[in-house]
Parts: sequence; C-alpha cells; structure tokens
Amino acid sequence: MSHRLVALALLAPPAFAACGDATETQETVTPTTWQSEELDGEVGVDLDPVMGTDGDDVVVLAVSDEGVLSSHLSSDGEPFKAGTPLATDLDYLMLGDVVALADGGWFTVGSGDSVEGKHGTELAFRAVGFRSDDGLTWEQVELTGFAGPADVNAV
Repeated sequence: MSHRLVALALLAPPAFAACGDATETQETVTPTTWQSEELDGEVGVDLDPVMGTDGDDVVVLAVSDEGVLSSHLSSDGEPFKAGTPLATDLDYLMLGDVVALADGGWFTVGSGDSVEGKHGTELAFRAVGFRSDDGLTWEQVELTGFAGPADVNAV
C-alpha cells in the first residue's frame, strides 16, 4: 500500500508544474464597441436592407418602393457615407446579400419587376445584378444563367 502512495506523490508534481506559474501576466483585450447610425434613404415596405463586409469595410444597400437603390459605405470603421442613388426600372425589387469582389468592388443580385396578367399585376421575378467599384456608385449589370424567373432573396 505504501508503494502506491509514493508513486502518486512522484507523479503529482509534474502535473501541477504544467498548469502554469501564477507570476505570468495575461494580455488584456479591449472589448469592441458598437455604434448606432441612422442612414438616410428610403426603405420600401417589406424590403429589408442588406449588408456586406470586407475587413473593416461595410456596405449597406436599401431599395425604395419605387425601385431606387441607395447605398452607404463605412471604410475602416469611419462613419457611413451616402452613395449616389440609382433609379432602376424595377418595381418590387428585392436584393440578396452584398458580397465583396476580389478586385475590391462589390456585387449583389436580386429580382423584381411586374407584369400585367390575367388577374392584375403579377410579380415577374426578373433576375438582376448590381456592381460597384467603390460601394457608393452602383450600376445595373446583365446576368446570365437564368432560364426564366428567379426569386432571389438571399445569396
């Protein structure tokens, strides 16, 4: 029985030594804080703004009921700057997420538009893309690969 106690006593000091030294200092990490900003621009009914990030850059896009795309950009944690509104020819436009491109630009896809059908106005779900070099000025770009209507509401 005494041999077992000795073996445990010899094994215990290395185990405790591996736990660290009370004199070591730990690096203090400053917590990140959030700030709230109210962005100018009209957001359509049932049309949620979308946001994309790339490092410390953030782009927020919103669409009005009239199909006007508005953008805001925050670079390196600075306050948001309003972009140039883009009047599209689309009603009921909904966007998917905004993504950063490898060349430093931004891209989003969405769908919208309407047609007059047998029972009144019907959603057309025409797929569209929008691209920006700087997150502030956007242009509508042609999309390929869709054989027909596409309901784009997330990417």
